[in-house]
Amino acid sequence: MQIFIFVGKGGLCGVTKEPSGINLPRVTGPWHFLKKTKLSQERGINPMIALREIKTKGYYLITSENLSGSFGSA
Repeated sequence: MQIFIFVGKGGLCGVTKEPSGINLPRVTGPWHFLKKTKLSQERGINPMIALREIKTKGYYLITSENLSGSFGSA
């Protein structure tokens, strides 16, 4: 599954299938696009939990410390 990862307040990351991130919660935004990837290739995200959350809420939230890769100044 193709996913889009955005970074919000306090290093919180939003994972969604929506390329614009419009469905992410406003209270933890503003959201800044980080990257496009495949859920199966993103280390640090439990695919079963992420799929369940995306299916029920449309997004999955995780802290940036749990994700792999560099986040630069985001």
